[in-house]
Amino acid sequence: MRILDLWGTALGDLRGRALAEAILESEGRVMGAEVEGIASGISCGYGRAVSNGEMSAAFGADLIFVNVGIPFLDKPVISELENLIPVPCGFRGLSQYLGRPCGPILEPDLPYVPEPIRASEETVNKAVESGAAFIILSANPCRGVIGHKEMAESVKTIRRASGDILVIAGKMHHSGIREEYTLDAAKAYMEAGADGSIIPVPGTVPGVTEKMAADYAGEIHRNGGIVLSAITTSQEGSDQETIRQLALSAKRIGADIHHISTAGYPLGSPPPENLYTYSVAVRGVRHTWNRMAWNLRNHWGNL
Repeated sequence: MRILDLWGTALGDLRGRALAEAILESEGRVMGAEVEGIASGISCGYGRAVSNGEMSAAFGADLIFVNVGIPFLDKPVISELENLIPVPCGFRGLSQYLGRPCGPILEPDLPYVPEPIRASEETVNKAVESGAAFIILSANPCRGVIGHKEMAESVKTIRRASGDILVIAGKMHHSGIREEYTLDAAKAYMEAGADGSIIPVPGTVPGVTEKMAADYAGEIHRNGGIVLSAITTSQEGSDQETIRQLALSAKRIGADIHHISTAGYPLGSPPPENLYTYSVAVRGVRHTWNRMAWNLRNHWGNL
């Protein structure tokens, strides 16, 4: 069953291989929105206590990636949800509330990465226990030098701790060291146990061309993996024509999931109109409007 055809608990409860197959069967039309978590200390609401997760879901996101989101068991992982009754605790609660698979963005277990978001066995276990549908392994800026080698090694740690949770790993930008996205790098991620890998959208990171990105994506697909294209260079806050160009570039290289990051207003999630513009560019108004309208169905059975 495609993600494009699912809503409510049927979508929010997807895990493991079922989630991977639903992504791949959607043929490059899955939207993922990154939002800042409660651990950031940033007020992420859009006024009147609307959370960044709710706003991103409302404007077309199929998946919610929580950056700087500690995998709490007894409280929300994003801001503005503390006063709901019942409180959507952990990633399981967030997934059930939004009707979307939700999970954390973690970083390699290295000394210069803040401890709560390191991909240590302890943190990964907590993420799984709190109901994460997937783990995205990447690296935020200003973390020192993190290369493909360090990222692939960290995948092994995650896989040892996580069982069959979906793991997608790779660099969304250069992360302190300028490296090419080679076929060998792609193979290393898959051999380490990842279910897929990340490639920056061409036009967002210096030197990443469409050919390089398409070759990398092709190698991931040949190994049965998922390709996540990423915009994490604040260009998610660009004008809408730029967003359309980036979206179609990501589609051309073979992206299965289209990730758009957090440089919105206020800081902490994609600008809603750019998330919408990107979605329309890669899957048209039919699937975009369906996803937006189906929000009304998320909780009907629980009324």
